[in-house]
This record gives sequence, structure tokens and C-alpha cells, in this order.
Amino acid sequence: MFIRKNFQEWYNLEEFIQNQNKDIYFMEEIYINENDVNSGFFIILNNPSTIPGLIQFFQKVSETMQQSESNKMPFGDQSIINQLKYEINFGYIPNDYVIYGTVIFNPQKSLIHHAVCCPNLEQKIDQINWIQEKICSK
Repeated sequence: MFIRKNFQEWYNLEEFIQNQNKDIYFMEEIYINENDVNSGFFIILNNPSTIPGLIQFFQKVSETMQQSESNKMPFGDQSIINQLKYEINFGYIPNDYVIYGTVIFNPQKSLIHHAVCCPNLEQKIDQINWIQEKICSK
């Protein structure tokens, strides 16, 4: 979910991205392993020189998933991306711009909410509604 209330912060995030010289920015995984990426949301630079390499990377992720046993990828594509991530030029979206589940790092800068750790759709919707009430209605 995108947080419209803080729309102006996209300009600050854009400036950060332009100064980092990375091709893709993932959310940082905060619940499983430190330094892992979370593939629930990512930003890809729209740059003709980087797009072919990223397409090849995600093709490799897809092929690896098809060849892997499910117990080798408990988090689906995220497990495979974390195995292969050093093959690409990646960075992390600063946590200030992310709401991760119910963890709100910075309510004044939050731009995206990734509803996680919900065993069913009803709990995911409840989490989204809770975030909307906490962040969007103020």
C-alpha cells in the first residue's frame, strides 16, 4: 500500500536513490535474517543499461525456483533472491520510508506499507486497516 499522506517524501527518496549508484533497491528483511532483502517491494532504476541485466537476474531467480525443492525456498522468490543477490548491484530502501507489518519506522516519511506476517487474508486486511488508521487518518 502506498502512503499518500507523505507523498512529498518521494522526492527525498528519489534523491537518495540517484546518489547511491545502485540498479535496484529492496526493502531490508527485518524479521528473518539481517542483511537479507525482502522481495515484497522493490524499486528498479529505469535505466536502459541496467534493465537487461536485471531481467536476466530475475529469469535466473525463476529458473532456480523451478529447479529447487520447496523446503530450499521457505520464502519463495525471496529465498532465491537472497542466494543470488550479490550477482546484481543492489541497495536497500531506507527503513524511514517503509512500514513493515506493524513496524512504523518514521510516520512522517513512510511511503509504502508491506503487510507481512499474516497467516490469512483477513489478518492482512486488518493490518492494512490498522496502518491506515494509524498513519493515513492523522
